[in-house]
Amino acid sequence: MIIDDIKNTFTKDVFPLFSKQGLDKYIKPVLTKEGFNKYFVETVKSLYTNIDFKGRTGRAQYWYFTLFCFLIGIITGILDGILFGGFLSMIVALGLLLPSLELTVRRVHDLGQPWFWMLIGIIPYIGGIALLIWFCLPGEEKENQWGKPVK
Repeated sequence: MIIDDIKNTFTKDVFPLFSKQGLDKYIKPVLTKEGFNKYFVETVKSLYTNIDFKGRTGRAQYWYFTLFCFLIGIITGILDGILFGGFLSMIVALGLLLPSLELTVRRVHDLGQPWFWMLIGIIPYIGGIALLIWFCLPGEEKENQWGKPVK
């Protein structure tokens, strides 16, 4: 059952991203000023104003936030290499630590598990792969103890 869910998720949701239509539909609209504001700036603002590890976060919000964190990490790494010597990357990483942690906990809640299940990522190799696959799966469609489903 779980293997079929993983297979269906990857064939329907992940692999189409790498086609021309997938890039036009899912990636290009997000890599705009509006997409950046919606999926990164608004998320960081709301997470810092309402620090709350309760609730649920859907796949789109989690993965777009992760994408922007990755892109910001590349940019600050380049700037650090040229200008600052590591200081800027450290400040940005510390600033994004709490929102990233909160979003990860809420993503685990969306899958119907308590927060400590994210600690599976501590296990070398296997834990990270398990979390990657798990976070690609859709959340529970029914209401759970952390709230209503997120679209």
